[in-house]
Amino acid sequence: MSLRIVGIIGKPHGTRGEVTVRWITDYPETIKKGDTLFVLDGKKKLTVESIRQKQVKGKKIPLVKFTEFNHDQAQEYNQEYIWRADTPELEQDHFWLDDLPGCDVYDKETFIGTVRQVLDCPANQVLVVEDKGRSTMIPFIETYIKEVDPASRRITLKKLPKYI
Repeated sequence: MSLRIVGIIGKPHGTRGEVTVRWITDYPETIKKGDTLFVLDGKKKLTVESIRQKQVKGKKIPLVKFTEFNHDQAQEYNQEYIWRADTPELEQDHFWLDDLPGCDVYDKETFIGTVRQVLDCPANQVLVVEDKGRSTMIPFIETYIKEVDPASRRITLKKLPKYI
């Protein structure tokens, strides 16, 4: 079973056992009542009992109630990643962003570092690459990225950003 991160559980909301959720999937509308999701790295199964949005200060806040816990237990899952098992198969040469941490980054054959995180910034994603305690941020755009091969855990750059 292949699990993908789709969100992060936030704080409890109200007294009905709902929690706020920060979706980190491009398609949160695909998550529906009755869906099975996972927490604790896939070890605990959660069933979506209800899902709705609440308008707070002009922002829509997703609220989810899971069958497996009530209001008193909701705090236990605060800041826990939500995983989903039934993700679609990808086309060839496509990959999931959460497959990139752990990949080694090279400029031709020169080792630059290892991806530790992928930041989702307003303009584009950014790779946080670390080597020997030093972090470098590389925009994840065609200008800099030549090839991504998650199977071999390797990312090859077209060129280095000028600030490196």
